[in-house]
Amino acid sequence: MVLYRWDDDGVETYPSYRKALNWLHGQGHEQAEMEGLRQAVFDGSQYCGYRWSLRKTMPSCDGRDGTTANGNNSGTRSGNGTATRGRASSTAGRRTSQHATQASFDGRERREGPVEQIDPLTLEVVASYDSAVSAAEAARVLPKMIRVACRRQMQSAGYLWRWKGDKRHLATPARIGHGRVVCRTDRDGNVLEVYPSLMAAAESIGSQWRMTIAHAIENNRSAGGYWWRYLEE
Repeated sequence: MVLYRWDDDGVETYPSYRKALNWLHGQGHEQAEMEGLRQAVFDGSQYCGYRWSLRKTMPSCDGRDGTTANGNNSGTRSGNGTATRGRASSTAGRRTSQHATQASFDGRERREGPVEQIDPLTLEVVASYDSAVSAAEAARVLPKMIRVACRRQMQSAGYLWRWKGDKRHLATPARIGHGRVVCRTDRDGNVLEVYPSLMAAAESIGSQWRMTIAHAIENNRSAGGYWWRYLEE
């Protein structure tokens, strides 16, 4: 991913958001933050006095692509500039019509935007965030994990995630050991305690991860000094 910074002197490229943010800090913009930079790129607005983009063409004030990274103007690439703009407008109109007839917005190609947090059991929206970065901070995971979860419709931090406006069908994912009673046993297989779920069993040994117990059952090994199995086994 290449990030472009546009100013009066031309254009500069950065291999990542982090490199661009480090450059801003070196220029005295100590207040610059990653979330603000990402939002400026998404909105096409200025940040710290510069315009940022993921495209080689910088949007002009009227929303059309203007100067390219090579310094050429899109309106002067052809001698018959008026005809070129006319054909471009006609093509844009056809594209708009095609997008309007699409059944739903497909979030697999999106990289940033408002995010919805969804309960995996009820499939109801429990929270909304203005960006993947904000959602990641609330869930205490990396922003990349939220973006991947939105594109692939998978869980992260115990929830489903999707871009706001994405109308793809959501399905309740299968959960390992869901609804199964767990037994804590000694080395000889004698039942010492019974728990209603993997999470309850994990909490009994001071763990916050239910997969600790699931892996112990699957691999027939101990966890927290005990052995574990499902009640029906």
